[in-house]
Amino acid sequence: MTTTQRVPIKWIAPECLINFTFTRPSDVFSFGVLIWEIYTDAAEPFEGKKTSEIKNLLLNGARLEFPNSTPSDIKEMVTQHLWSSRPEDRYTMSDVVQRLEQLSGVKQPARKKEHHKSRSEINDDQKEQTQQQNVGGGGYRDSGARRKSRKEDEKGQSSGKKKCGNSQSSKYRSISHSTSTLNSNAQNASPPQEEK
Repeated sequence: MTTTQRVPIKWIAPECLINFTFTRPSDVFSFGVLIWEIYTDAAEPFEGKKTSEIKNLLLNGARLEFPNSTPSDIKEMVTQHLWSSRPEDRYTMSDVVQRLEQLSGVKQPARKKEHHKSRSEINDDQKEQTQQQNVGGGGYRDSGARRKSRKEDEKGQSSGKKKCGNSQSSKYRSISHSTSTLNSNAQNASPPQEEK
């Protein structure tokens, strides 16, 4: 970051004003300002002060003041552990969450570990979807399975086996077909209708 870029100085950690480097501890400092905003009904930090004044205040150790109505445990956590002048003395965000859980008595729900797909996994998924679409529906991955199914249909018709529903449709299978064959085609077929 260059010194000519604009930064949100009212929320910034003091060390960022010196070295223009933003770190996790500087984010924790900024989170403390957010907590201050919550307890002041969204008051503007350092309202009415010029940027140069705010910079001098922060570098000289001045911090925002919480209203008297703020719970003392919250006030202490922010002023002592989030707004410490030394970044290495600040809580981590995990520490903040743990402390807020202790103070509120409310546990954060356990986070489920998410699997983020790699670029190659995404590409493989896209190729598989394209292959399925190119087959022309029916859910078959290769034309060999489709040919086999048609031959079984023709065989069922020529042997005089009773068919369900419309005998002209290849979506319906003979009663003698296995359950797995029926299940694999069920998603593309309309429900069979009784013969009259």
